Amino acid sequence: EFDPGTDLCPRRGGKVDYDNVTHLLAGLGFKVLKIIDKTASEIETLMQTFAKEEAHRAANCCIVVMMSHGEPEQVYGRDGQLVSIPKVIRMFDNQNCSALREKPKLFFFQACRGKNVDKGTAAPDLPDSAPLLSSAFFEGLQWKNPIGQDEPDVQTDQPTATDMLICYPTQLGNVSFRNADCGSWFIQALTKVFMKRAKESSVLSMMTEVNRLVSEKTASSSHPAYNRGKQASECISRLRKELYFFPGIYK
Repeated sequence: EFDPGTDLCPRRGGKVDYDNVTHLLAGLGFKVLKIIDKTASEIETLMQTFAKEEAHRAANCCIVVMMSHGEPEQVYGRDGQLVSIPKVIRMFDNQNCSALREKPKLFFFQACRGKNVDKGTAAPDLPDSAPLLSSAFFEGLQWKNPIGQDEPDVQTDQPTATDMLICYPTQLGNVSFRNADCGSWFIQALTKVFMKRAKESSVLSMMTEVNRLVSEKTASSSHPAYNRGKQASECISRLRKELYFFPGIYK
């Protein structure tokens, strides 16, 4: 819920998303910390406190899920003030969160990323089969060993923002759709795919299926601007290893 006077309408279906995500994370063996209906300042303070927890040293993965109304690279707090998504992500990088260094950190942001409505593009006519690449194509490729080596000054150095997967429900500048009864398209797809496949599939392969499921939906709305709208979720991967959850195998 949002404070009166913020001009932010209630997120109908948001409770469904919340329940589904909570159930999913608990089923995957995560300890779930819930931050509900807080101001932007409170969200930042609580996220900073969470990122600094020494308990992360005993963990092997961290997931952050934020669900609200949003703007490009920002989400709204209860008071109508904005929280910077890049700022939240930086709280968990190798410089600011040493307890999670070299451990996978997953971020899922369910919020609009702008006001543009993607109305989609007509599907092209495709042939029954596509021509195979000729052998000449492969013969033309040149694989050369690099000349010289790039050596770090300190062997233990690593980039600041590694081992992260950052997932968004829609492309930058676009709205994200939510069903009042079933929840947002993105969280619907995310929980459905993870609950079905997490025992055997990598996170990136599951996110590819999430992208497909979201892209197949079409908005049905009484508002002409939103009716027949489309959506394409996306991920930014900074992971350096394949990531599997193996639910059920935890203490």
